[in-house]
Amino acid sequence: MQIAPDIQLPSLPEVTLRALEACHQDENYRRISDIVSADTALVTRVLALANSALYGPTSQIRSIDQALLRLGTRRFHTLVLTAALRQILYELGADQWQQLRDFWRHSLTTALTARALATLTRYPEPDQAFMLGMLHNVGELIALKTPPGETQQYYFDHQSDIAAELVRFMGSGTHGS
Repeated sequence: MQIAPDIQLPSLPEVTLRALEACHQDENYRRISDIVSADTALVTRVLALANSALYGPTSQIRSIDQALLRLGTRRFHTLVLTAALRQILYELGADQWQQLRDFWRHSLTTALTARALATLTRYPEPDQAFMLGMLHNVGELIALKTPPGETQQYYFDHQSDIAAELVRFMGSGTHGS
C-alpha cells in the first residue's frame, strides 16, 4: 500500500508553538533542533524538505541539525508556520488528541532510548538512531489521519513497514519537489 505523498500528519500544538518561539528569539540551531526532534510529524516534514529535489543531488540529510543548516531558520520558520496553520484546519476528536499525545510520548521515549543505546554501544551516528526511533511508528500517526476502516487498520498493522519505506525514501535521493 502506498502512502499518499501529500498527507499532512498532525503535530502537537505545543511543540509547534515552542519551535516558532525559538525561531522568533533567534535561538541556535541546536536548541531549535531539540524542539523539532520531539515531534514525528515535524521531523518528517523537515527531513523531506531538506532532502527534496529543490536542493539538487547533494548528500542526504539524516538529522534535524543537518536539515536546519541546509534550510536555514527563515525557510524552517515558514515550514513550521505552515504546519501550525494547517493544524488549525485539522480536526481531531477528543479521543484522537489523546491518541496523538500517547503517540508522541511513545515516539520520543523510543527515540531517546535509541540515542542512548547508540551512544553506549559507540554507534557512530546517535542522531540517526534518534531519528529512526522517532519514525518507527509513523504508521500510527498516518492512521490517525485516515478515516476508520480497512485502510486505517492497515496503517496500524504495518507500522514497521511504513517506517522502513519512509526511511528508505528519505535515503534514496529520489524525491519529488
